[in-house]
Amino acid sequence: MAVINTGTFLKGMWPGVQEWFQKGAEDFPVQFQSIFEQRTSSQSWEDLVEYSGMGLAAVKAQGQAGVYDTMVQGDVVRFTHLVYENGYMVTKEEIEDNLYPVLAQSRAKELRRSMLRTQEYVHANVLNRAFNTDYTGADAATLAATSHSYKTGYTFANRPTVDVALSEAAIEDMIILLQATTDARGLPALLQQRRLIIPRDLQFEAERILKSPYRVGGADNDINAIKAMGVIPEVLVWQYLTSATAWYIQTNAPAGLITMNRRPITLRDENEFDTENAKYKASMRFSAGWGNPQAIFATDGS
Repeated sequence: MAVINTGTFLKGMWPGVQEWFQKGAEDFPVQFQSIFEQRTSSQSWEDLVEYSGMGLAAVKAQGQAGVYDTMVQGDVVRFTHLVYENGYMVTKEEIEDNLYPVLAQSRAKELRRSMLRTQEYVHANVLNRAFNTDYTGADAATLAATSHSYKTGYTFANRPTVDVALSEAAIEDMIILLQATTDARGLPALLQQRRLIIPRDLQFEAERILKSPYRVGGADNDINAIKAMGVIPEVLVWQYLTSATAWYIQTNAPAGLITMNRRPITLRDENEFDTENAKYKASMRFSAGWGNPQAIFATDGS
């Protein structure tokens, strides 16, 4: 077990250090909270249960009995909460001899950063694994798939048959696909796009596609319908996405991307009696995933 001692930071024992620093940004935004619906939980796991709505009403003939519809229970999605923790241990001598309180304070700050980064990685992996057949949902399909199934027998796709790179035409086709999606009774699901989620590699291409008043790369003066109609309300560049080509459109589908917080980030400290080492630990317990895959329409790019 690693222990921070007087030899770990030798300069901490001597005067003359003007500043302690690390490479990288001093702070960073927490982005997953913009993408995932945040819920709390008081149990070890939580279930989300899908159900079908009713179909269209039928014409009732005069003097005849009316038609009675029914509803069907669909897939059951279980969120099982996991515990994540990290910590550090410091010798009593290091605490006594360290001349720089800011160095000691930085350890607690870094522990907090560790927990926040872990949250970002765990949530981003829901999208990073959207095309990975090792990670499937309640309907045995990946988050983004060419065929999702309802218990009623209907199906829908939230991934194009052929993966396509981010482009003006590809965005238009994806929006048409999501707006043509049907519910468990074969009726329009009436989905609307909320945001485009992309990796850092696509941010400049997305800017050209979405902000140009005219069609990108064309010699004519055709308008850029995506910009003119405002069909992409928001763009989010997520630094934790691992694919340089995959892109995602998030919709207003209910019970979509969800994070369930069982235990918030909790800090603890104690001293060992025998060694007199000081131990500091942070832990949290949560789960992240999806209930309704219609929350994301995506392609792995090309």
